[in-house]
Amino acid sequence: HGPAEFSNETLGLLVSIGTLCHALSKLVCGVAVDLLGGKWLFIGGMVLSSMFTFLYGFWGTDPTIFTIGWAGTRFVQAVGWPAIIAITPRWVPADQQGKTFAVLSFSYLFGDAIVRLFLGQLMRWGWHWQQVVNTSAGLLLCIAVVCCFTIFESPDDVNKKPRSKSEDVESIRDLLHADPLPLPSTTARDKGSLLHATSASDASPQSQHGTNKHGRSLYRLVVPLLLDPCFWSIGLLNAALTIIRETFRDWTVVFLRDAVKMSNADAAQASVVFPIAGAAANYVAGLVIDRLDKRHRGPFLLGFCVAMLCSIASLWFLTTTAVVSPAIAVTLVAAVGFFNVPPHALCGSVLAVEIGGTGRSATAATLFEAMGYFGAMFSGVITGKLSEDSWTPVFMVMCLFSLLSAASVCLYWAFAARRHRRNTIKLEPAYFSMPLEVTTKETKGT
Repeated sequence: HGPAEFSNETLGLLVSIGTLCHALSKLVCGVAVDLLGGKWLFIGGMVLSSMFTFLYGFWGTDPTIFTIGWAGTRFVQAVGWPAIIAITPRWVPADQQGKTFAVLSFSYLFGDAIVRLFLGQLMRWGWHWQQVVNTSAGLLLCIAVVCCFTIFESPDDVNKKPRSKSEDVESIRDLLHADPLPLPSTTARDKGSLLHATSASDASPQSQHGTNKHGRSLYRLVVPLLLDPCFWSIGLLNAALTIIRETFRDWTVVFLRDAVKMSNADAAQASVVFPIAGAAANYVAGLVIDRLDKRHRGPFLLGFCVAMLCSIASLWFLTTTAVVSPAIAVTLVAAVGFFNVPPHALCGSVLAVEIGGTGRSATAATLFEAMGYFGAMFSGVITGKLSEDSWTPVFMVMCLFSLLSAASVCLYWAFAARRHRRNTIKLEPAYFSMPLEVTTKETKGT
């Protein structure tokens, strides 16, 4: 009775349904956050997630209700990270955002590890799966209440009166009636990135709490991103990394149970090595990325992808042996998390801010993640089918996605280098001998 008796193929179908709902939600959450602000969408997502979790926690013995509750939970959870991406740049300067996003990612990396240990202990005590699920939903609801009083959109909002519902309605009305604005001209694009050629007021719509006073529209938010080749290369990279991450996040317990012959409780607690190793590596990567020139981000990401490929290939080889060592298997799972999480987190944080700018960061981040989750929705079904008899084909497929991630980084590296060359202003030699202050005064005088 319940998910414990689902076959791997049925579990894979449920995972794919949830991932599809998560991907569909990503398409709208980023734009909604950029236009309306992140705080209340963030808190509302937590409340709705608790409600859907209670739904299949209390009545999940019915497969239909369990599927609806699981899919609904995955749908509303998609708003969380875009809200963080939109709020954080207004509190933290650009040269500290890599470290900041790395620390913020601890909430779902170490949080994931702590929850696995906690829920695994509940399973050791003999709790029914519905009791475990309802406990999780109750804790999330308590966290949402605390966030109502501790989260602010920007430093200016700390002592500011909250917006009324009429202002929220006006914001939506302005969005619906906004006329599309033309793209930046070729001159502006030659001077800098297409995404940063907008005015200062356009670059920070949330400074007005998400209102549409500056004529922003869906057209202006999305189209410049779609015209940037760096956006597509990072999107492809994020898709490959998301497929790998979701596979290990959802299936590590099953792999350790079936292939390594661990108990459910032991496998659940051993699976914490993936998020813990990823969190440690992600913090180091955040410190490095803040000090790294943008031209060197490509080689930095490529190193992670190559190391991840080697780790997954080792797991592939391990599953071909007669006896799978639990210690080696857990160590290699930790290695995959160590090399997978940092580039994946950078795609949805620092790289999204770099490509989208302050005004489109949440939109860029959610479009990246939507690409990833649309690909990851097939990983549930494919992994469920392939793992019925052996885990060797699963890791073979994961190696192919690792190769795809490395190729995507190479594309980003090339496009970023071309953008840097295009944005570099080449001055005549004579100008270098002229003081800037004199040149400015002469120009003003004429």
